[in-house]
Amino acid sequence: MIALPARWRSLGTWLAAQWRRAVAAARRDGRALAAIDYAELDINSAGSWPVVVRRAAIAVVFLISLLVGYGLLVAPQSERQASAVNAEAALLDRYARLAFQAANLTTYREQMAALNTSLAELLAQLPGDAEVPALLEEITLLANGSGLAVESLTLQDERQAAFYTELPIALKVTGGYHDFGNFVAGLAALPRIVTLHDFSVVAASDGSLTLTIEALTYRYQRAVDGGVAE
Repeated sequence: MIALPARWRSLGTWLAAQWRRAVAAARRDGRALAAIDYAELDINSAGSWPVVVRRAAIAVVFLISLLVGYGLLVAPQSERQASAVNAEAALLDRYARLAFQAANLTTYREQMAALNTSLAELLAQLPGDAEVPALLEEITLLANGSGLAVESLTLQDERQAAFYTELPIALKVTGGYHDFGNFVAGLAALPRIVTLHDFSVVAASDGSLTLTIEALTYRYQRAVDGGVAE
């Protein structure tokens, strides 16, 4: 067991004595306050009240002052401090994100350049207005080269999307099953982007097959003066 210095033991003894005196005084004051007839007290002659009542009134006023002071001064300061702490945390988080972006700025620029290159390559595969007739002719030649007979090949009405225009092509060809496979593979290998949708195959009595399909190609809409133009 650790032995305390003599001065600390004396201080502890004095504090214990003071606490006992305070408790005894509070008990005496409590008994005295319970014996007082408060109906006889006049607020205008508060100076002549019994000492115990004046001490109690001073204590009540002191506590009320503490509560009012906390509500008017301390609480708003605490709220402002909490708000400042939250703002500091938000600024530190924003600083960390900006610092990370700055540290990786070169990488971001390289990625952006690569994306721009990929976009340019994809846009180069989209036909312009003057290239659509040539694309239709290319599809016809591909069908004939695959052993298919082209019954109809019609460019439908354009369909507008957010950043591009769809150019539907209604296609109907006749031939054999394997010819269809060669034709579809040839469409996928075209230098222009062509996608196939809504196809159906019907068999004729002579054993030939008729393929009806919608092919889609696309035209990019370039922004002009804040709007979008083809």
